[in-house]
Amino acid sequence: MNKLAVISAFWGGVKNRYMQYQPNRSIIEIIEAAGKIDYQTQFGKTPFGVAQIASKYNVPVFALTGIIGEGSEVLLQKGITAYFALADKPMSMEESKENAGYLLKKTIEQVMRIIIIQSTKS
Repeated sequence: MNKLAVISAFWGGVKNRYMQYQPNRSIIEIIEAAGKIDYQTQFGKTPFGVAQIASKYNVPVFALTGIIGEGSEVLLQKGITAYFALADKPMSMEESKENAGYLLKKTIEQVMRIIIIQSTKS
């Protein structure tokens, strides 16, 4: 199984980042509090930096974000494997902030389902 990096970025909520790495495991998990993934992400934002390092080791990176902004598709050519918005319906920024934990958990669950299905086919 390949190693995996998960970056989550969303409005408000988590203010601290953490990185957990255990050499004997196949998952690297990185959680980053940011609000938006867009064209400017490639100019020094943490998700891009993580993607650059991960790509050197052939580690896929999935970015979870509150807002997918204009020009974000360029990141798919620069190390981010895929990105996903947390919102599951139209909502205000306040509603998004209030439900950030729930939305993050739900989105991570869906991404992990894809990864699990794919890993069983390999």
